[in-house]
Amino acid sequence: MTSKVRIAVLAAVVVVAAAVVSIAVVASNGEQSRDTSGRPGSSLGDGFTVVEGTTLIGDPIPIGTSVAQSGTEVIDEGWTASLVIDGGDPMEILDTYLRQAEATGLVGETGPGCALDQDVTICSMFARAPEPDQPHSFTARVVRGLREDVLSNHVVLRFATTYLYWQYIPTPAGGRVSEVPAAPSERPLAEVGDGLGTAGELQHEIVVQEGSRLAGPPHLNLDDGTGGVEVVLEVTGDPRQVLDLYLGHLGERAGHSDPAVQEIGAAVVTTAFAGGGGGDGFELTLVEREGRPTWLAISASHD
Repeated sequence: MTSKVRIAVLAAVVVVAAAVVSIAVVASNGEQSRDTSGRPGSSLGDGFTVVEGTTLIGDPIPIGTSVAQSGTEVIDEGWTASLVIDGGDPMEILDTYLRQAEATGLVGETGPGCALDQDVTICSMFARAPEPDQPHSFTARVVRGLREDVLSNHVVLRFATTYLYWQYIPTPAGGRVSEVPAAPSERPLAEVGDGLGTAGELQHEIVVQEGSRLAGPPHLNLDDGTGGVEVVLEVTGDPRQVLDLYLGHLGERAGHSDPAVQEIGAAVVTTAFAGGGGGDGFELTLVEREGRPTWLAISASHD
């Protein structure tokens, strides 16, 4: 999915939310079954778990996208998750997630397979429900390598419940490769005031703001064909104040949308979009759950 599509989808969410004063409430069985300790075996929800050789960054982030489906607006009740690879074999990780997907009734469509995208290796698998009347889908992608100043060694997951993602079958760009390179050396996490890199693409770098800290290392944005950055931060200050800090920082050149709030299962999810100017776009998702830390996920892309 291109960043333009993602921006259009988020804009639709903002418009819908702005038109409705009340908070939307979406039930989700997956929310009730999550055990987000981050360790292997921890439940991500909807039949998926953290696999051996990986560690979850933060918690799963609800998708919450509003999608027109059979003439009706529906909310995607799925989630995304980023995991750091800490000793696991990338292909074995993808094989395990393919088996987990099949155990939930999904059918493998592509992968596992790998391709070299410039100097970054991306491996992926995709599974979905056989018929679009229940359009559940699951994507697992490994990204490993250095793109300019962004170092990735991650597994990126997405479980989705709408046709928008069911119809979208990701295929790695670039030349096919049979071997995955060795894991890169780790870097220290950025602190308040530090930039998170541009991947040679962004014009406006994300800078860590007061009241937040990285939950794990950032990685390349896999939904932007030319680059970008994704990161999950733990919010240690007042959630709305921290969100406003990031919106002011990232939207200082081209402004930002008003935050839109909805309840998805056990989570209160606040979404907003900021334009960094020069083609940069930033999706911000604030996730609050009772008894859990508050997380802020930022997806940066460039057109």
